[in-house]
Parts: sequence; C-alpha cells; structure tokens
Amino acid sequence: MTQQYELAATKPEFGEKVTFKVKRVEGRAQGARITLAAACAGSCKTVVKVPVLTVSAGNESVGSVTHTDSTTKRNTATVSYTATVTAAAATPGATKWKSPVIRCDKEIGSQAGCVFPNAIAVLKTMADLPEIAANIRKVMDGGPHHYGDRTRGSALTRSTDPNYERDNRNATCPASRKRPAGKSCDEYPFARTNQGAAKSERRDWGWAWVPVSE
Repeated sequence: MTQQYELAATKPEFGEKVTFKVKRVEGRAQGARITLAAACAGSCKTVVKVPVLTVSAGNESVGSVTHTDSTTKRNTATVSYTATVTAAAATPGATKWKSPVIRCDKEIGSQAGCVFPNAIAVLKTMADLPEIAANIRKVMDGGPHHYGDRTRGSALTRSTDPNYERDNRNATCPASRKRPAGKSCDEYPFARTNQGAAKSERRDWGWAWVPVSE
C-alpha cells in the first residue's frame, strides 16, 4: 500500500492518492477482501473513495481520500486509518495506523490552509537574487545566533503581529532613509519574523541596498 498526500497552504482541504497492490498470495488469503476506512479529528471531515480490493496476484485498487477542515482558527490532528481484511472461513482482521500530524489554520489572511508542521520549509536556492543572498549570508555569518542557517543557527519563525513588523522595518529600513535610484532597502532577518531587528541583538540583523528588480 502507498499513500501520496497533497496539502494546500491556501485551501482548507487536502487529499491523498491511495494504492493497494497485491504482490503475492499464499494459502487462504486468495479471494480475501480489503476495505479501507479513514477519519480525522476535530473540525476535519474525511471522505474515502478507495474501491474494495479482492486479493489475487496482480490485483490493484487505486482511489482517493479527501479531507476538509472547517476550522475558523486552528485544528491540529492526525488521520486514523483502518484496513479491514475479510475472508471466507477466517476471522476478520484489521490493521490500524495514523498519518503524520497535520495542522489546518486560518490565522493569517482570509484563506485557511493545511500543512505538515513537522516539515520545516527550506529555501533551496537564491540564484536569481544574488545581492539579497549576499546580504543574508553576511548577516548570518556575522550574528552570534546565525538565524536561518540550518548548520549553525535556529530556524526563522513567522510573526503575525503588524506592530512588530512595523518596528522591525523602522529599525532596519526607516522611511526617512533616502533610497538611491533603482535601489530598495533589504533587511534580514525578514520583518515578518520573530527574529527581526526590533527584538534581536544588533549583530544578529542588518540591511543593504539591493536592486528593486530583486
């Protein structure tokens, strides 16, 4: 059996593709039937559309499981699965397991979304942003906490406080600082993070002029 999840950061629903495939059959397993059930908790509801699989070598059942979360704030849950096997002249048996933790929330903006909170987002490349990348690298190297550097520091975390964002920008890139033609003031750590300049040590943050195009 394989499960392939697809979560959306801008939709309060997520789905998965489920595949059962019979690789080999022994003894009385021939002709048994496998039925899948699933459920998630709290404000999350589940619909299973996976055909019952009849156990016979080479047989396959491909279907979907759709989850919709109506939370107006935050719901953290796991999906519980049960695969029940029934066969003639045998007592039904069941295998149970759970998904990774899934969080759906509507705390930022007007749209809800769902994520795996234990999967940390990692920025892979900034090849198209060379001057911003250089500024980030300089601040990461110079600060004692190396914010955002996976090898030496701790991850950045997002702030949803507009007052804190304003304070971060005022500390690094105040409106009173005259911008050169074609340049923008770029701060690091980002203004919408809890590690921003307003509450961090001076060596842990910095700014630079970068092209507006970046």
